[in-house]
Order: sequence, then C-alpha cells, then structure tokens
Amino acid sequence: MEQLVRQSVEQRWKLEPGAKDARDFIVRMTIHLTRTGQVAQVDIQDGARFNRDAFFRAAAERARAAVFAAAPFAQLKPEYYDDWKTINLTFDPSNLF
Repeated sequence: MEQLVRQSVEQRWKLEPGAKDARDFIVRMTIHLTRTGQVAQVDIQDGARFNRDAFFRAAAERARAAVFAAAPFAQLKPEYYDDWKTINLTFDPSNLF
C-alpha cells in the first residue's frame, strides 16, 4: 500500500530547477488519509530544518504539493483503512538524478 502511494507521489514531485544541493533534500513526511483516500494532512518530519533552510522548505513544500496532487488514492481498499490511514514516506531526490 505504501508503495502505491509512493509511486503516485514520486511521479508528481518535481524539485526546483537548479536547487542548491538538491541531492541532500531528503524529505520525510507523515501522510494522514481519509477513508476515501483523500489527504487529510501532511506533516513534514524535520520541522527545524523546514523552518531554517529555505531551499529544504521549497523541496518539502513541493513534496507536500505532490501528495495532494496525487490524491485521491482510490486504489487503497477501504476494508484495510486501519493499515493505510497513516503512511510514513521518505523522498530522496538522489533517486531522481
């Protein structure tokens, strides 16, 4: 289930062209979903870096936007909601280069 969400989001996650040290912008997030597969909330895990590093913040905001753009995750089966209502994902841009 996590892999389905990850693939859908990664297809939509675009880094800022020319972003400084883009390979270092590993974004960890917790995604909270509704029973219909809609996104209720996305929490960026490294809040301290998010607040102090404008380049990281831009990458994290683009990752968050990609989550919302990928929703709803209709492929997730409602009968397994307890298994996928909260998903922790790590996005590593070095995989994109």
